[in-house]
Amino acid sequence: MTTPGRIVAALASGSQEVTTALANINFDFSLIRLEAPPSFHTLGNVLSRKRKVAAESGLSHITARKLGALFEGTLPNTPCLIEGYGSRASEIAQISEKHEASESIHGILADQAGVDGTSIWAAATSGRSAIAVHLLACMLARMFPGSEATSIWAELIEERKKELANEDLSGSSHISSFLLAQIMISRDQLAEWDNSARAWLRAADEAKSVQQTQLLLIVKNIHVPVSHEKGDLYASVVPAWKSALELMENLFRGVAQCVTPYEGNGALLLALASWHMYPDMDVLGNRKVCQKDPLMPSEAILTVGLECCPAQQDIGVYWSLPLAHYRFYGPPKISTHSLCTDAERISFAQFSQVALGSFLRQWVLEGYDTLDSANIIVRMFDYLTADHEPDKFDADANAFDDDQASDYEWSSEDRDFLKSQPSWLRFLAEAAKALRQCREPQRSMCNRLVGIGMRRAQKLLQDQPSIFGLGSYNDFFAMLKGTELKIQALRRLADRLGMTSTKALIRYRNLDYRIDGVSKVPRYGNKEIHPTGNTRNMTPRSPSFGTQAAQTIRLDDASQEQGNPEWIGSVASLMSDFEVSDLWGKVRNTITLEGVGRAVPDDYFLYASIFPHDRSSAKRSWAGNEIKYGTTKRWGPPSKNGNPPKCEPHEEILGLNELDVTVSDDEHVVLAETEILTFEVGEPTDCALFAQNSSGRLCTTFSDIAWALQSNAFDPAKLARFLSSTGSRKVPADKSNQVKHHLARRALATIAEIYGQFPRATVALKVIELPLLEHRWLSRLLSIHLELDGGSDASQSDTEEPVEDAYLRSKPEMIGLSSFMLDRAETFALLTSFETGSSNPDPSTLSKVMAMSSGDSIFIATQLLADPAEGLAFKTSSVSRIRGNIGKPGVVMLVPPPELQVKSRNSADWTLINHAPFNNELVDSFQGTSLHLAFTEYSRAMNTGTHGVKDAEIYFREAYVQVFFKGQWIGDIDIISSLESGSVYHGCLGQKGSTCMHSAKNIRVFRLASVDNWDEFLDRPTDGIIVRAKNNWMARLAATSLSTQRNDVPVLMKANECICWPCISDFFKLKSSASKYVFIC
Repeated sequence: MTTPGRIVAALASGSQEVTTALANINFDFSLIRLEAPPSFHTLGNVLSRKRKVAAESGLSHITARKLGALFEGTLPNTPCLIEGYGSRASEIAQISEKHEASESIHGILADQAGVDGTSIWAAATSGRSAIAVHLLACMLARMFPGSEATSIWAELIEERKKELANEDLSGSSHISSFLLAQIMISRDQLAEWDNSARAWLRAADEAKSVQQTQLLLIVKNIHVPVSHEKGDLYASVVPAWKSALELMENLFRGVAQCVTPYEGNGALLLALASWHMYPDMDVLGNRKVCQKDPLMPSEAILTVGLECCPAQQDIGVYWSLPLAHYRFYGPPKISTHSLCTDAERISFAQFSQVALGSFLRQWVLEGYDTLDSANIIVRMFDYLTADHEPDKFDADANAFDDDQASDYEWSSEDRDFLKSQPSWLRFLAEAAKALRQCREPQRSMCNRLVGIGMRRAQKLLQDQPSIFGLGSYNDFFAMLKGTELKIQALRRLADRLGMTSTKALIRYRNLDYRIDGVSKVPRYGNKEIHPTGNTRNMTPRSPSFGTQAAQTIRLDDASQEQGNPEWIGSVASLMSDFEVSDLWGKVRNTITLEGVGRAVPDDYFLYASIFPHDRSSAKRSWAGNEIKYGTTKRWGPPSKNGNPPKCEPHEEILGLNELDVTVSDDEHVVLAETEILTFEVGEPTDCALFAQNSSGRLCTTFSDIAWALQSNAFDPAKLARFLSSTGSRKVPADKSNQVKHHLARRALATIAEIYGQFPRATVALKVIELPLLEHRWLSRLLSIHLELDGGSDASQSDTEEPVEDAYLRSKPEMIGLSSFMLDRAETFALLTSFETGSSNPDPSTLSKVMAMSSGDSIFIATQLLADPAEGLAFKTSSVSRIRGNIGKPGVVMLVPPPELQVKSRNSADWTLINHAPFNNELVDSFQGTSLHLAFTEYSRAMNTGTHGVKDAEIYFREAYVQVFFKGQWIGDIDIISSLESGSVYHGCLGQKGSTCMHSAKNIRVFRLASVDNWDEFLDRPTDGIIVRAKNNWMARLAATSLSTQRNDVPVLMKANECICWPCISDFFKLKSSASKYVFIC
């Protein structure tokens, strides 16, 4: 019989002897708390009160003690490893606490917030074997998803219990082994144990991000299994676990280790990544990586003597296990995962690199360099957000559409919008800038992430076209802002195509002529000619050359008789009705407007050469040869007053008669009736290139984009509208891809807006495998746009995209650069997709969700964390992230109960109830009020379309907010329903302002009682009441919610002395009583 004295003496060591002793006297040994090793003490001090209680005496402690007892007899002794791991865990906890110190930890989540070190502290207070079990939990959590890791634990426990039960009966420890084999650990306990380790890994990865990045870069190049055993889970996991413990202990003792194809030792590499240890490494015998980990002895060198082939890149260390406990029925599931792919989570900054790779995929396929492409994106964004000084080419920009010129003004408001507001262009530019500017080892990681985006995220953004869709030269050309810049661009193009000056010509419009860009009304002299025959005077443009007082266009209506020499029908019909030879002599200059051809004066078009022509000079070379120099030419009307056509310096000006143009229309320029130049590229009615031999479809190059950006040639407004536009609202079927490209970019901007609020959040890498347009959080918005773009009139549609931003409401043409406006359910659906990487929930099932817990993150509706006046001003999609969790595995959606309980008025303490008349003093009488998150026992798995699996990945759990005053329960509240009930008044109501004409602000015409405690609030009088909780957001939030729950009307007041009660009386039409109103200051 074991004596109590032996039990007490053995408690401090946590040995197997004490475990056996306690078991023999039928004592629940799992409730005993041992003293944690000293190196873990700092971690224990950082934990929240609730986590520490759970780790020392709660379910987590029981799980740790039982698991430690089960596996104690099989594990090696590793004192150096345990001491080193405790120091590392304490270091990580301190770093995480500093990160959170700058963020407000709100009372409602005080128990759930903070780094989750529950499993570590539970292990540390349960004995050394329990610490080793925690280390295995980290290895499994690093490699396998939660449901699979839980299944592995269940099978390990079952096999270990069989092993203990089958031990030799004659052994002295048979009784203790038999008793240990009776230990029961529920699957829920195992899931929570795994979840705590999983949350810890996320916090530790962030705290040691630099070292972890460098380690993973090396591990990704090493293709080695954790275990060579594939058929037996227990025989694979336990030896790998023991090997990792022994090898890591050797490193802490200063013994060098080696990973080779013969030694294997993949378990050691997994342990390094899971336990956040960073020894110096000798990679392939020719590169030494010094990580300078102070916990590792300098002589502890890890030699890595193998590297994977290119086909195995991004696989690295892998592990394959048969999971017999994963499903209710069927054969074991064979699960194979890699350290660097399947189980990997990345920061949102890293996700931006993956998205950049997906966006640039087509660019690279067309031969463009990745860094050059990134540079173009950055320069494009910088161009649109820079202040552009007017230059010499701006005067003639947009001259063709004078009446629309104001629509294309690029203002500081436009630039500020792109600089400050979420947009897909800003998101990509920031990612591209990070790629260009990063240094090793971050550069190698960024290159890998971009490569993953190109290979594995091909459909994420619907195969975006290269160069922002400006690949067609005509699209690029349309973005240029002036005739002279367009001439320069066409000369550059002709040079690239190898054209000759005798085979090509540039035709551009004489800027002294103008056509109404909106109505296309013909003009004659100084008057506009309308179909009714009425005329009105107009002011002509001032000419830049010529002797005429004004240059005007006579555009005769197409209904005139063909006998009129200035009439021309549509060019297309003419070309079908006449031979080219018949056309010559009948028509000289024509243009097509609104599908109708019209005759224009001879000098409507001017011409320019594409290359310099050789000209003689009086100069001679040393050899005596004539030196010739090149000059470009312009052909225009004769200059009779000394004002030549606008041109570049040193250009030669010639008369139109010297060019001998016979025919000039939209399709051809005919010289001397024999030389036919065909339209090549440009805008026939404005500026275009004509050549003898067509070059086919012309593409824009990086050189073109770079020149336009460098030369300030792009019109910023046109460029921004092009990037924002999907094309016509009625998009034909052949442009459906254009719409999808546009919507995918806006979806990316939406993700950037949501995750931009959470700089330390991570996402599952697997999310890139599903195209964004297939995410269900986008379904409502896609249906709106596909309806509009599919053929219906946007102005007549019953469903239009909601827009809250005042700038976008004033400039709807810029919406295409912005993000979508989601509601709360869609936001939680988006977060769920990116947290799990594989789930795609329907937002309609999440309409009641107020918060979700996943890993080390709680995403909560911001209204629950702020003053109710602020909460009413938040967007419905506003969500905040707090590091922490509710201690449950998977993704937990928190929903309120249908009915909530409140302390009855009959239970109020009548001795505290005064209801004194309000004396106009605003104070805080509710300083002891606190809010806490609580849970019911109700939970339900979400239907994700997966059946037969034992563990749910996502489920709903009932939660509510409790109101306490100095430890006394007041009631339970549903904050979101209250704020969105429509019965809460807020704003400048009753505040002194310029519109208030009352001289006596404090005089009330209705009775009002002061409420200075919750008993007075619960047992309210018949008159109106004012809750005096000045600047106490928790009390104000509680009072607002409790008021709406009992059908009162809360009125939120600003806590200052300038309340105008006559204004309030006028607004609510109050006379003597305000019985249903609760004023909250």
